[in-house]
Amino acid sequence: MRASFFVVSAAVGLTGCMGAAYSEGRDSAATQMSASPRSHRSSMPTRRNAPARISPDDLNNLGGAVIAETNVYAIWWGNRASFPADAMSGMDRFLTGLDGSSYLAVADQYVGQPARTTFLGHLLEESPSPNHSPATEEVVSKVCQVLADARQAPSSTALYLVFTDGFPEQSDFCAWHDGGRCPGGQRIHVAYLPNLAKAPQCDPGNLFQCNGLSEATRALANVTAHEVLEMVTDPDGDGWVDPSGQEIADKCAWRFSSCVSLGSTRWQLQKEWSNADHACVQEKARYAPRVAAAP
Repeated sequence: MRASFFVVSAAVGLTGCMGAAYSEGRDSAATQMSASPRSHRSSMPTRRNAPARISPDDLNNLGGAVIAETNVYAIWWGNRASFPADAMSGMDRFLTGLDGSSYLAVADQYVGQPARTTFLGHLLEESPSPNHSPATEEVVSKVCQVLADARQAPSSTALYLVFTDGFPEQSDFCAWHDGGRCPGGQRIHVAYLPNLAKAPQCDPGNLFQCNGLSEATRALANVTAHEVLEMVTDPDGDGWVDPSGQEIADKCAWRFSSCVSLGSTRWQLQKEWSNADHACVQEKARYAPRVAAAP
């Protein structure tokens, strides 16, 4: 089944479909990936597996890359009818509103400039998604195939968010992010975001009545926020982490304080670690570079 690419306008509406079928590269994309799967590098713990207390250690810069400005794509993999009815439109709204928000600005201090996450739309892939917990290579291979089908060149500075219609049984995580290479050698960064409709261990509850979207879609937004902030500040595992290996969102998982405004919609999103505050926070003022005083 070929993928379809939809562009999202500033008003979060579908404006059209781009990309003709391109099936020739599909089989090669799958076969040229590594034959020996490995486990994913960074995962979001469930509520019951999250740390019992917050570590006071700040994040350290290991010298690796960050992604200060990125284009974000949502890839919906599986039977469209199996997703919550408002999931696709809700996540379009969430990802559009994240860019320029005071929530995303928590990452500014780590990337050295105002972080940007420009949402360019979603791609639909109607082949069956895995009913097991997929290895990184399986998700990377699917993203490479979907991009080839839609005639979209893979980008090392883009974030590819893969939403699946099922949730793997007996999983001890809610989502993960990692990276890999397409057959042409281009490195990409992916996140695996399974359907949370049947995953109460990944549901933060409705603490502040922030919006009227479905419970599963609200939970998915919180998990997506966790992964995107980590992908921006630590895309390859050698960016910003604390001495125990926890990333910006790991340190504050499942901790909330109020609704967060992204565009015109309010969301219940976990806090993120701020070295500037030595604490978990939900919002920061946008980054302003220091200017040396005139002599």
